[in-house]
Amino acid sequence: MRTGCAELWACDEPFGKPILRGYAESMGDTNFSRAVERILERDARFSPEAYEFLREALDYTVKTRRRNATGMDRHVSAVELCMGFRDLALERFGPMAIYVLNTWGIHSTSDIGDMVYNLIAEDVFRASPTDRPEDFDNVYDLDIALRLPFVARNRVNRRRWKIQPAPPLRDEKEP
Repeated sequence: MRTGCAELWACDEPFGKPILRGYAESMGDTNFSRAVERILERDARFSPEAYEFLREALDYTVKTRRRNATGMDRHVSAVELCMGFRDLALERFGPMAIYVLNTWGIHSTSDIGDMVYNLIAEDVFRASPTDRPEDFDNVYDLDIALRLPFVARNRVNRRRWKIQPAPPLRDEKEP
């Protein structure tokens, strides 16, 4: 079990106050786009779509997890964000999720953490004093997490329907 997970806060840009609803709703898309442009100038590993998806994944994670005992949203840990990121990718892209994320430059949960900390550097997200980039390392194997749900389903369907491999193709020309 992982401990010491990072807590991520979205930041309301004009006042720098943490808010608990995914990303700052008052932060317009143009401000987010400008922040991503500044990030891409110094770190071009990830596409702008990857950052937009991360923002959506944070919002998705906040909306789908339980509230704490006081009824207020808790902060999102690195593990929770990675799980929400995976769930949203599977929901949105299905079996193509790994290919889409790889195209955007995302190959591991460490990459998710790198994007988070790039956004923290631009004051789009905020981190608590106990946050560490290492909290995102090896949360799960991205390739397995995004392929396994479909591989397992296909194996069951193959057995149920007794799907056979296609016969080999014959040459059109007979000798």
